[in-house]
Formats: sequence, structure tokens, C-alpha cells
Amino acid sequence: VIYVTDNVSRILGYSGEELLLGEVRYSEILHPEDIGRIKEEIAYYHSNKIRYYEHEYRLICKDGSVKWFEDRTSVILNSLGEVMYYQGILIDITERKNSEMKIQRSLKEITNLKFALDQSAVVNIVDTDFNIIYVNDKYCEATQYTRDYLIGKQYKIKEADETTIDMIETIKSGDIWKGELMLKRKEGGEIWFYTTVIPLKDDEGKVYQYITIRFDITDRKIAELNLRKSYKVISDFKQALDEAAIVSMTDKQGKIIYVNRKLCDISGYFKQEIEGRNHNIFNSGYHGKDFFANLWETILSGRVWKGEILNKTKDGGFFWADTTIVPFLDDSGIPFQFIAIRFDITERKMFEERLRKSEQDLIEAQKIAKVGSF
Repeated sequence: VIYVTDNVSRILGYSGEELLLGEVRYSEILHPEDIGRIKEEIAYYHSNKIRYYEHEYRLICKDGSVKWFEDRTSVILNSLGEVMYYQGILIDITERKNSEMKIQRSLKEITNLKFALDQSAVVNIVDTDFNIIYVNDKYCEATQYTRDYLIGKQYKIKEADETTIDMIETIKSGDIWKGELMLKRKEGGEIWFYTTVIPLKDDEGKVYQYITIRFDITDRKIAELNLRKSYKVISDFKQALDEAAIVSMTDKQGKIIYVNRKLCDISGYFKQEIEGRNHNIFNSGYHGKDFFANLWETILSGRVWKGEILNKTKDGGFFWADTTIVPFLDDSGIPFQFIAIRFDITERKMFEERLRKSEQDLIEAQKIAKVGSF
């Protein structure tokens, strides 16, 4: 260094004397990571006789801090064309470089996030007229359309359903919309997505694009559809059963947890008078303890019990029921609930009783007749 301004001394922290007397050489304060690159650049400029050049590098200040500089170097020649010295203008660009590095880090983070999103979700972007301006690979895979075909196409919303209309109204107002939407595949079939539509706004808060992020829920929707169908079948079966039979459900402790209308009608009890109690409420006293012990032993073992039971009504009357009790088993095969399906056989039992009594009367009459004839 043969000349240095006060500004250079002030920025680097070294005095002019330290630099001019060679106590601190310029190469000694050049950042180690930049030395190789700077040497290559200078060698290139010299070999090509470039007399003015600019490059950027870091210098280590006296306090140990590192600063970025833009070096605008002019090669000063004598009358013989020989190099006399290099005149450099140093511009402190530390703040700018730090900002650039922050931006680069942010861009890297955004790039990584975009990569992660593209790997996990179906993504597309549309303008405010709903023209497609971007789709990722997963969108193409899901819909079976190529990117070239999709870009520029407009979503048709003329005959949109209520869900789509709600989505459009929400995002046009600048709010985020979430819900379930269906797309049709090119070769037929439907694919369902859990969808989030995010309006992108400019500096003035005006929406200029919409980004849509979708996750495939087709398998779940199919399962839900099958479940609804199964529920409809079960619901129809239950309705038919309730219309045809007397039904109640009991937990494994014997507490009644459900009764249908027919049981209420035949027993004379209100629903709230039955549920929460056990079947002793209907005990007529006709059957002995062994009868019910056998019943419970059967159903607690997971087997179906069938038999005829004489039940008592609320007003003290009686009704006979042809009864089937089916245990509901958990994954371990242990009963946790029981459903009792009954059919009113009171008239049949009364007929049988009258028939039995008539037969007995006939037998008695025959005995009397035999005695008389003797």
C-alpha cells in the first residue's frame, strides 16, 4: 500500500501508518475464502491486459469483523506501458451483501417449501378469471391431463354446485376457503380432494391470483359412501325389524339401553320408564331362577338363546313372547351388548292353553263315561 485515504483507515480500523509502512499487508487482511478466487480473477485480467475491472471480496477489519467491498481497480501505466501501480476505489457493500444473503436464504427456504409442497400435495394457481397459470406434477398425475393442455384453460363455473359457489364467493372477498371438492379425470372417474384455496394479494391488498392446495381423500370418500350405504341398509333393516318385532337392547350388566315402540305399546310403559332399568321390570314370576340362570349363562358365553317367556305388563297383565337374544361381541369375542327380538305369541299360547284344557276335559269325560258303563 503506497496510498490510503482516511475513509479506508476508518472503515477497516487500521491507521494509515500501519498500512503504509507495511505492518499490515493487504493480502493478510483479505478473507481466506476469497483469496483463491481473487487471484484467479486478477490473473485473468492481467493476461487479457484488462486495465479496469471490478470485483467483490471480504476484508477482515482490525476488530475482527468482516466487511464486504466492491473494488473498482484501475491499472496505472507509465509512458512505456509498464504497470506503475493499481488504483482502487473501495465501496463498502456489507449491508447490501447481507441483504442479498438474507434474500438468498429466504429464496432457498421458499424453494425448499415449494419442493416439499409439490411432493406432498396437488397444487395449481389461477388468475382472477380462473385461468390456470400453474400446475405441479401431482396435479397432472391426478387429473391425467398434461401441463401443456391445462395451462391457459379456464375453470367452468356456470353450473357450479353450492359448495363451489360458496368457495368462489369466499375467495373473491379475499378470504381463505377450505372444504372438499371433486375433480374429473381425463379418462373418466372422479377424484376427491380436501382443498384449501388461498387468495394472493398485492401490496395494495388486491387479489391477483389464487393458489389451490389439495390432498387426495378419494379413498376416504369411497369409504364414507360405502359406510352411508351400509348405514342405509342397517337403518332400513332396523326400521323393518321395529315394525315387525318387539326389540330391546341391554348392556352386559343387564341394564336396558334401548327399547322400540312396540315394547312400550305391549308393556304399557313409557320409553323413559324402561331404559336404564333391567328386565326384572317385566318379570311375571312364572319362570324359576334356573330358567334365567340358563339364559344368562348362554348369552354370556357368546351363544344365541331362544325361548318363550311370559312377561308382565305395567297394569299387571301378561303377554307371551317368542324371544331370541343375540350377543354382540367385541374384537376379543367377549359380549358387550345383547339385542332381544320378541314376537307376541300371547294368542297362540292362549289357544294352546284352551286346547290343552279341552283335551284334559275330554280325558276326564272319557274316564267318567268308562265308570258309568261299568
